[in-house]
Amino acid sequence: MRRFLVLLAILCVTVPFGASVAGCGSKTAAVRYCPGNPTNGPSAGQVAQITLSPTFATYGLSLDFAQIGPALSASAVDCFGATVSVRAFTYATSNMSFADINPANGEVCGGTWNRNSGGGIADYTTCTPPTTLA
Repeated sequence: MRRFLVLLAILCVTVPFGASVAGCGSKTAAVRYCPGNPTNGPSAGQVAQITLSPTFATYGLSLDFAQIGPALSASAVDCFGATVSVRAFTYATSNMSFADINPANGEVCGGTWNRNSGGGIADYTTCTPPTTLA
């Protein structure tokens, strides 16, 4: 009878412990790295390419001084071509003497946007022509 009680006590301790350890194992999806980097680097789901529309390199954009052009839109894909969701894009320019871009929505100005002008005038509402042509 003692042997039976000892066996029952061991089973009562080991079975729940074994079940809890077996439940801890989880199968995570294997990381898919981009072609050319089989073990490291960018992986699927990370932004690999951002495309602006309208495509300035293909179509070009011509603005008169102080003219407001169309807003830019952007989309992103990973290295496998799948669309990647991006919370927000921030637009900028490298030469504000010729063109300025509203960082929030990508609207293009043929000159310079008003920023922090005060007096109740909202930012990025007035496009002024450049004063110098550098």
